[in-house]
Order: sequence, then C-alpha cells, then structure tokens
Amino acid sequence: MVTSIAAPAFADAYGIALYGTHYLDQGNITVEVRGGQYYVSDVLDDDGPVIIKNHEDESDTTSVSNTITIHAEDGEANVTLKDVDIVTNGEANKSGITVKADKTKTATATVNVTLDNVTVDAREDASSEGATGGAGMTIQGNGVVNIELDGKNELLAGDGHAGLEKNRTESVGSLNINDSNEDGGTVTANGGDGGAGIGGGKGDMGSGLYILNGTVNAYGKGGGAGIGGGDGAGAHMVGLNAGVPGVNDAYEPTVTAVGSEGAAGIGGGKGGRLTDAVLSSGTLTGTMETLEYLQAHGAQTIVFTTSQRTSSFQISDLLALADEGDVFYLTHTEANEPTLLEG
Repeated sequence: MVTSIAAPAFADAYGIALYGTHYLDQGNITVEVRGGQYYVSDVLDDDGPVIIKNHEDESDTTSVSNTITIHAEDGEANVTLKDVDIVTNGEANKSGITVKADKTKTATATVNVTLDNVTVDAREDASSEGATGGAGMTIQGNGVVNIELDGKNELLAGDGHAGLEKNRTESVGSLNINDSNEDGGTVTANGGDGGAGIGGGKGDMGSGLYILNGTVNAYGKGGGAGIGGGDGAGAHMVGLNAGVPGVNDAYEPTVTAVGSEGAAGIGGGKGGRLTDAVLSSGTLTGTMETLEYLQAHGAQTIVFTTSQRTSSFQISDLLALADEGDVFYLTHTEANEPTLLEG
C-alpha cells in the first residue's frame, strides 16, 4: 500500500514525477487505471489526465530507448504523449508504446491517447545479431482505444510487425483514430517485413480498425497490407469514418494506404481477404496494383456510404483509365461527383 507520505519519497528515489507530467528519460513509464485511480509506475497519481514527455528540459531533443505502457483495467485512462521520440534499438518484439484496454462483464475500459509529435522507431538494429525489432505502437485487450492526432507522428516497425499493430490474437476491441479538433494531425505508420502499416503483424489478422478523421498514411511491407492484415492473413471490420450518423458524419479523413507484394491497400495481406469493411466519407488513395489485386480476388466495386449519401466506383472503370504505376484518388462528396483518378 502506498501512502501519501511514502509516495513522494518513492517517486524521488526512482526519478518519477508525480501529479501530471512525467518524463521518459527517467525510465520506462507504465500508466494504469484501476478502480478509477491512476497509478504511474505503481505509484498512486492524481486522477489524470497524465502527460508524458521525453525530457523536462524542452531544449533537449535527443531520443530515448525507454518505453510507455498504458493499461486500463476498468474505467477510462486519458494520456497525452507530447514531443516523444523513442528508438528501441531493434530489441526483438519490443514495442515503443503498448496500449491495453481490458473491460469485464461489469466494467468498461477505454484508453484515450493523444499523439502530439510522437516518433517511435522499432526497426531492427543491424548491429544486434538476431534482433527483429517490434511494433511502433501495439494495441491489446477487449476494450476501446481512441487515438487523437495532434502534430506530426510516425511509427516505424521492425520485421514481422506492423507500424501501428493490432493483432486479432491480442485485441478483440476497437481502435479509433481521430483528429477531432481538426488541427491537421497526422500519423504515418510503416510496417516491417511481413507487417501491415496499421493492423496485423506477419501472419496475424488486423481487425476493429476505424479511421474517423485526420491524415493517415499506412504502408505495408513484405506482403503486409497498408491497413489490414499482415502477410498471409486477412482483415475484419475496417472502416473509414464509420462513425455515428449526425455525430462525425461530416468528417473527411484523408487516407493513403499502400499494400505490398500482392497485399491490399485496405484489406487482407498477401493471401488473405477482407470481410466487413465500411468506407465512408473521405478520400482513399492507392496504387493501380491495389485495384488489380482487389479485382483478382473478386471485388468489383468500391463503395463509400454514410447516413446521407453513397458513392460507388467500378474497379474496371478505374483500371481502364490508367497505367499500372498511376495513383488513384477516390473522394466521397455531397454532390456525388467524385474525382475518379489523377495520374
């Protein structure tokens, strides 16, 4: 049991700043919400939200190798990561950021994470024999994880992992990516060999992935989808602005999703397939190879749908308008007069 007298002494001994802002250069940081109370690295904190930065000295812009874990067993955790730069040095299966929401039969669990100028590089370190790296950010559990985008954010994965990883085997909850204040927040997620940009690692299905707003760039590698499954795996429940009609229906996310080596831009990794997708208001960008892959696997039409309107695109029409290396831009508009293609 940690008392109000012992907590500051414990915190000072381990370099943990209490009540509000915490600094990653002082060690790994674990934020847990249990019974509605916040604990930071096992020390009772205030009632949140928690802010995590790399350094107390804002002029210090060096990266750190320490990691962040955020876990809500019940209730709601609110955490902001600001000016965080993590380089894991390619340690095998080590993610820079891990977020887990665990709901029970009697309690819900939600983790709200704001990424504000965050970079995580979990790629393989060539100097470390046998290391394969990890995910830039990993989502786990059966609850809801909401990511708010502020500033420019980048997640880079090592071999076998997704940049922003949400494996079906580890997470049956939902991941929502948003820029609710519409301030131009972005995230770029690059998978390692066999991993999706956003979704599953190698051999793992990506599921419960929803992009509500903001600019999202996702690049698979070695058979990984841009958004969806890793190499050899499919994808389930992927949505662009698949939100609540009348609440976020007006949002128009801009999504660039590029699959690799036979994988879809949005959907299954190489050899996998997509089930239950909702592509709503927004702009979908990809290469002609992605359309060829979809057509080869039986897809004929791409449909954007909201509560008020529907736009549909025939894949054969798009393929007839462009060369193999061209890029397509599908935009859902109120006038239902979308831009079909720009070379």
